[in-house]
Amino acid sequence: MPAHAASPVVIPVNESFVITGLCSYPLKVTNVGVIRVQNHGNVTLNIYNWKTTYSNLNNGKSFSTPNVGPDIITTSTDGTGTLVAIGLQGRATIPGQGVVWLRAGRLTLKLPEFTVVSDAGRHDDYAALCPYLQ
Repeated sequence: MPAHAASPVVIPVNESFVITGLCSYPLKVTNVGVIRVQNHGNVTLNIYNWKTTYSNLNNGKSFSTPNVGPDIITTSTDGTGTLVAIGLQGRATIPGQGVVWLRAGRLTLKLPEFTVVSDAGRHDDYAALCPYLQ
């Protein structure tokens, strides 16, 4: 009899938090949507379907971007593992300038440290957003 994976768990996301120290102003990050989590033994697949909004709390400027994932998380019994983020995690486009910030491609991180193992694509630093929200 073939093995069947468990049905995905759908987790609604509606969260906001404030980041200080990244920009010269407080940056509010809001995520709204869902994550579909599928477990396959020591491998977990997270498929995202949400919108992230970045807002400057001092002047109200903001922009929104989709995050569609997926992330593939592989864990070992010793607590280590890898996280592979694939696809579009975010982008900012300004008329006349085009894409000014992008996080897309394939990024592999070692867990639990979140150190970069490999990076294929464009994964701009979040601080690159700051000038566009001033």
